[in-house]
Amino acid sequence: MHLRVKYPNGGWWFFTPIYASPIEERRRLLWDDLTALAQHITNPWMLAWDFNDIMILCVAGPKFTWRGPIFHGGQRIFERLDRALCNDQWRLEFPNGSVKVLTRLEFFDHHPILISPTEAPHPMAPKQFKFESAWLLDDTYNKMLKQCWKGDIDMVHNLHIVERDLK
Repeated sequence: MHLRVKYPNGGWWFFTPIYASPIEERRRLLWDDLTALAQHITNPWMLAWDFNDIMILCVAGPKFTWRGPIFHGGQRIFERLDRALCNDQWRLEFPNGSVKVLTRLEFFDHHPILISPTEAPHPMAPKQFKFESAWLLDDTYNKMLKQCWKGDIDMVHNLHIVERDLK
């Protein structure tokens, strides 16, 4: 598969998702095909996913992207088989682009890869509110709760009011 990714602002680049064969001879055919394809691409281009080949590349996230089955004795093989490669044009077009290996999903033996062509802001989740049982010991807690809690509104709204007042 070979895709053309287009942005609303009119910019575009090529993307080729890879799932290489674990059999070396077939994998060599893929590399030959990719080499031939690369000779005709002068636009930004990225290839990503499972190359089934061991290489050293720097990315953010977990060190390994694949885990094998558990063998006798409880041993397991871990490798970095998934990666993203790009040409110079892609790097020039997206100088703040990044690749991050995400947390592996339980039902899958590979980690997903997140490709961000532009610098993506890292959203900060709001700090989760936690009830402190020590508040129950404070004399003012019961009074505050009675003042905040309204019998004519739903429980979720009441809890938001209590949370706001406790903060």
